Formats: sequence, structure tokens, C-alpha cells
Amino acid sequence: KTASTNAENFTDGTTGISDATGYSLSVYPVPATTAVTVTSPEAIESVRIFSTAGAEVARVAGEKDYTQSVDVSTLAPGVYMLVVNEQAPLRIVKK
Repeated sequence: KTASTNAENFTDGTTGISDATGYSLSVYPVPATTAVTVTSPEAIESVRIFSTAGAEVARVAGEKDYTQSVDVSTLAPGVYMLVVNEQAPLRIVKK
């Protein structure tokens, strides 16, 4: 077996992922109550949130910036996957 090139970290209320190419995303705070902040090394064009069952529960047009706040206040408490610019998903928790 080979190890995955993606790595997740869950320290200090931040979820992040980076791959062998150096592409790195972060999302904070985790857990969230009203909003999460996404940071990306490239302009954010889209943010999609999926339930653990795979259903898309939110879609936000990117602001073409490197940092964006995403409202999660209407989501039910639970675990979700957040996808930025169609990159690897990040795990977020909604309180």
C-alpha cells in the first residue's frame, strides 16, 4: 500500500489539507456555529458543502479572493465536507 498524498490536521480548531504539489487549504473555526473562514492559495471561485451522505447542502459563489467567509448558520449540527474550487474535501463540524 502507498500512503495518501493528502494530509489532514485537526489542531487548534483548524482543518487543513495539502498535497504533494503544495496546494494547501484551511478552514476555521472547527467546530463552527455561524460561519467558517476558508483560505486558499488561489482565488476562491466556488465553495460547496456536502452532508456525510453525499448530498450537496450548500453552494456559494466565490468572491475571487484568497479568503472567504461561508455562512453555515442554517445547517443542522453535524459533520460536513467542504469543497473549494473542486479540490479535495475538508471535514467541518457544525455545532
